[in-house]
Amino acid sequence: MLKEFIRPDDGMDKESRKAETKRLKKLVTALQPDLREAKIPVVVLVEGWAAAGKGSLINDLISDIDPRFSSVFQYDSALRGAERYPFLYPFFAALPENGKVLFMDGGWMERAVQDKLTGDKDEDAWKREILSVQRFERQLRDNGYLVLKLFVNVSKEEQASRQKKLLSKKYTAWRVSKYDLKQNEHYKKYQKAYDEFMEATGEVFPWHVVSGEDKKVLRYDAFKLLADTISAGIASGKYVGAPFEEDFPLDNAPMLSDADLSLSLTEEEYKEQLDELQNKIKMLHNRIYRKRIPMVICYEGWDAAGKGGNIRRLAYPLDPRGFDTYPIASPEPREKNRHYLWRF
Repeated sequence: MLKEFIRPDDGMDKESRKAETKRLKKLVTALQPDLREAKIPVVVLVEGWAAAGKGSLINDLISDIDPRFSSVFQYDSALRGAERYPFLYPFFAALPENGKVLFMDGGWMERAVQDKLTGDKDEDAWKREILSVQRFERQLRDNGYLVLKLFVNVSKEEQASRQKKLLSKKYTAWRVSKYDLKQNEHYKKYQKAYDEFMEATGEVFPWHVVSGEDKKVLRYDAFKLLADTISAGIASGKYVGAPFEEDFPLDNAPMLSDADLSLSLTEEEYKEQLDELQNKIKMLHNRIYRKRIPMVICYEGWDAAGKGGNIRRLAYPLDPRGFDTYPIASPEPREKNRHYLWRF
């Protein structure tokens, strides 16, 4: 729990910690070729309080990592324009290729907590988002991803002090948003939400709460956790989780062998019904657009079965600004190097 969190004293003096941090940093750099050879993708999720030092920490972690094999996800930028997509869409889209490392400056925890405390979502929506995260993390684990989840913790007083310092200078004041100030004002409420989220989502990939009060201690703890995570992943190879069964009730679909392929219409019947149904589809398209309801129509079938022609007839009455068509072929190398659902 964040309220009771106290970093254990490792008995290390400043010079020893500095030397050990330097060693761990070199170790992380040395592990990169092995990580690429093992084709293991790594996600480092850095969550925590505003002004806790997340950005500076990520800057330290990536300082000696080959930029060709690493990238940084910035939470605020990624969420712009993603409001109409599913909750986890921006995080799924950012997943790294095999052998690469993604550092995330904020992610699914902050998104869920913001939705709960500043949005218009109710308790049921909060529970659904937590359930989505649990499934998402299982998918990452089962597809061989290493995920290190850090929460950078600072006290309410320390956060307020840092925000005040940033606001005192015009070239750093922009870094403190209204949301950041609200977070400090309602510190206990946010603390409770963070605790609840970590407790519910710590089974697949555990949360590591690290102290942000001392930046040197924070760097040491983060490098140690990163080095340990990558080393363990390389030693054990890609992890495939135990089979997980979950009930998703579906309508019974007929077997292909039972399909009646003799059904047909006369030319006149076809034209009359097609015109009527296309007008109805046009009206329904306007309705779901106004209500912001997303819809996916997935075509499967034999080659030359008529999928393309059917899509043309279905798309004809629709507003071209309101739909996209995605032809799905054999996966390209960059697609094979990510989660198997990434390209969809």
